[in-house]
Amino acid sequence: MQELKDLKVMPGERIIQYPYQQIVGKLLYLVNTTRLDIAFVVGYLACAQINPQQIYNKIIGHLLSYLTCHQKYGLVHRKSSMSKIELYADTDFAADKK
Repeated sequence: MQELKDLKVMPGERIIQYPYQQIVGKLLYLVNTTRLDIAFVVGYLACAQINPQQIYNKIIGHLLSYLTCHQKYGLVHRKSSMSKIELYADTDFAADKK
């Protein structure tokens, strides 16, 4: 993430020439199905869908490059009698006192 801090963007600069929202939507689908390794970056990109700037163009380029190099990464769900999924949720997080 250090590379992201080094990128400079002028205020109000808008240069995206491709369907940014469609690409982010497809990346969100990947995150929700098999690619949890890119969840943080895709969430970061999703926050800028209304006014994407040059920095997001560079981030998408890096992410697509990463996905191209690591095509075999991802979650694999296999049917097994030993499989057990446990989920936990803190639904009362508003009452937490810290």
